[in-house]
Amino acid sequence: MDFCPLCIRKKTLEAYVIRYGEEEGYKRFKEFKETNSNAKKIENFIRLYGEEEGTIRYNLRYKVDDSKCNLNGFIIRYGEEEGTKRYNEYCSSVGTSLENLQRIYGEEEGVKRYETFCSNTGITLEKLQNLYGNDEGTKRHNLYIERLRYQNTKQRYKDEFGDR
Repeated sequence: MDFCPLCIRKKTLEAYVIRYGEEEGYKRFKEFKETNSNAKKIENFIRLYGEEEGTIRYNLRYKVDDSKCNLNGFIIRYGEEEGTKRYNEYCSSVGTSLENLQRIYGEEEGVKRYETFCSNTGITLEKLQNLYGNDEGTKRHNLYIERLRYQNTKQRYKDEFGDR
């Protein structure tokens, strides 16, 4: 096995063998894989921090209701009344509608940002060619158009649902 200075930092079996020797490398790599595959599991937190501390750390990190931007998460963080109020404010502040952007950025800047947003959405031949070059962009655009043509046909319906 040849020595590669850049490979030493990789998380591969070969890199572990180079770093620690054959026996120790295999052992450490196996331990790394077991730990890494269980990283988001409560059992791993308990193994690392003990029953009580591991459970607390796991719940703080991965408890769904606390971390998500949903009504329940807002209520848990701020209480029933304040949480509901903040959640409703949050819901009305997200989105790219013209009204919302005008409310956030003002009349003129809101219109500019809305127009920029609208011009950046959509799949056009020009955009795909800018992203992927003329040949690849054209190929991707043609594939996109073919998929659109097929999308609303009787044949697609038959392919998906059969002859009913």
